[in-house]
Amino acid sequence: MFQTNKPRHAVAVAGETKKSGIEHFRLVAQSRFSPGDKIWMLAGEVVDVPDRYSVQVGRNDHLRPQPALPPGADDIYLWRYLTPSCNPNTQVIGRTLVALAAIAPGDELTFDYNCTEYEMATPFQCRCGWCAGATIRGFKHLGVAERERRRGSAAPYLWQLLADEDDALENAERHEFVSV
Repeated sequence: MFQTNKPRHAVAVAGETKKSGIEHFRLVAQSRFSPGDKIWMLAGEVVDVPDRYSVQVGRNDHLRPQPALPPGADDIYLWRYLTPSCNPNTQVIGRTLVALAAIAPGDELTFDYNCTEYEMATPFQCRCGWCAGATIRGFKHLGVAERERRRGSAAPYLWQLLADEDDALENAERHEFVSV
């Protein structure tokens, strides 16, 4: 079932999301997936600066789709219609979309930006229906409990970026203490 570029196991459709009731394009599974199944590879241009439409796929790598194409086209950038959720059924690992939970045909495909993005270029108010409307700003801005909840699904580079930032802060504080 794994698709390298063109996702044939999902389709973008217009309609309301199940949880939020907001109408927009969303990605719906056309096949059944089990946890751990690879759904497809995400295509796009790798850039080093995030933007509103990119997804972080590495320490300094952000994948950006091409400009919007008409929905329903045989589009290798369908991943841009993944619905954000604080309780997702997929995760992005590198450039691969992987099922986190059992997904049935007709299920909306969701993922958690806080598991891929260190700091969002454009934060937004979550409407997933699982949280209380949290502001999605990226992993860096999560509290300790929220980070730990995502321990198994947050990208390894997020933990490294956080450790690097903590080390830099500690070194700055040490330098300030010595200078006084």
